[in-house]
Amino acid sequence: MKLRRVVQDGPALSRVVAVAWAALACALVAEFSRSSWIHPHCAGSASGPAGSGSGAAAANRTAAPPPAAPGTGPGWQEVDALIQQGPARHGKQVKQPGGVPANLTLLLVHMTNHDANLHGVPAGIGPGLFRWFAHAHTFNKSAGQSNRLLQSPVPACHFYVDHRYRILYIRNTKTAGTSISSMLGMKENPMACLNPQWCYAKCKGKRVCMEYLWDEKELRRVFQEYTVFAFVRNPWSRAISSWHHVDKYGLRQECQDSFGKFAEVPSAYGAKCLAYQGKCCRKRFGWILEHIEPQTRCLFTAEGQPVVDFIGRVENVDEDMQALLDLVNSRRPMGTEALTAPPLPKLMVAADELSGKEEERRRRYAQLYMNNTALEDIRRYFHRDFTLLQYNSSIPWAESGIDGGIVLGDAAGSLAVLGSSTSSLADAAGGGVGGDGGQQSGAAADGAGGGSSGTGQQAELAAAQGFPDPREMAMKG
Repeated sequence: MKLRRVVQDGPALSRVVAVAWAALACALVAEFSRSSWIHPHCAGSASGPAGSGSGAAAANRTAAPPPAAPGTGPGWQEVDALIQQGPARHGKQVKQPGGVPANLTLLLVHMTNHDANLHGVPAGIGPGLFRWFAHAHTFNKSAGQSNRLLQSPVPACHFYVDHRYRILYIRNTKTAGTSISSMLGMKENPMACLNPQWCYAKCKGKRVCMEYLWDEKELRRVFQEYTVFAFVRNPWSRAISSWHHVDKYGLRQECQDSFGKFAEVPSAYGAKCLAYQGKCCRKRFGWILEHIEPQTRCLFTAEGQPVVDFIGRVENVDEDMQALLDLVNSRRPMGTEALTAPPLPKLMVAADELSGKEEERRRRYAQLYMNNTALEDIRRYFHRDFTLLQYNSSIPWAESGIDGGIVLGDAAGSLAVLGSSTSSLADAAGGGVGGDGGQQSGAAADGAGGGSSGTGQQAELAAAQGFPDPREMAMKG
């Protein structure tokens, strides 16, 4: 009934946005039911993506645009040097006393993989996701819209704890996580653990056996008492790896986009997955999003202070892993043996045809950023990664500014057209976009009610933390 009211009241919002919300509601019904039955109201959204994707681009995952005319742009070596830079913030950190990731309750609500039978689906489905979907699915860069605040509420991280060595690993996707967890030792996710043979395979013969940690109360304790670490990666390099990985394992060929198109608003891949269901995706939408979204959401407090004791660089992974183990060993409990680290294996290489061909891989990856606006688009979308981790975000040869465009504008223009109807927007959608570090409006916290953590505490937390008003976010350039 509420879905129908949203659509019928469309003029108070924007017809495009209202239809997008309706499409998401239908998609979520299908996502959870996995049923072939389609409600008549949803029948119109069941067709495939008209004209989306690029089968030709998918045929050669590392195909680069035609070379620029001599003297008109940077060479691939210049681009490569830019996207391979490590962060200025790395190594041992001064962890804020009592600090936990910003909006921890909402992070856990939107985190995937709680349920083995719903692998890749967030624990909670609510208005924060609705609002993100409406804008990501209708994004139009040619209309001057900006991707700066179009991140979804789904985080890219998971928390893994080992109580014997008192360590907490914040594992972000596409940051050498498979290699690190295989070297240290890690219990698999709930879906993989349905097969006992796989569940503890990475723990065999290891002193460490990290396991998922979901409980918020326990997490808050562990953040204070254990050694907390994470590894990070240059956002420009990570975006290419995400695009390759999601195309390889998550999207059907007819729905894949060129890298330049993907870079315009990366989370649109997840929105596409929801909108067209089995027509586009081999994985669920949460799996798509967690392999794309920013890596700093679980690493910093709301004030931008680190919640980790150590930040490692993927660009210097062997060196930094040894530095991490030196720190862990200096704090290890009495009676435990010192940890050692062999060189990390390179696992889950996205472009199989370039495995073992490092120079060729770097050349082709760099060329993906040439003769398009992908460098600026990725910099804008992952602006918090660049800022909080202190990556050099300067593009010497670029002329355009970093923050141009209408933020969160829908296809009709921008949310400013809502005027006095913003109360209807809040009633219908419940709050703000999940982007810009995972912050949402207070009303969006009600969206957490789809999860298992309980709506009352989440709503109170959101109100206490004072999330930004989505109408204000809409007007920022």
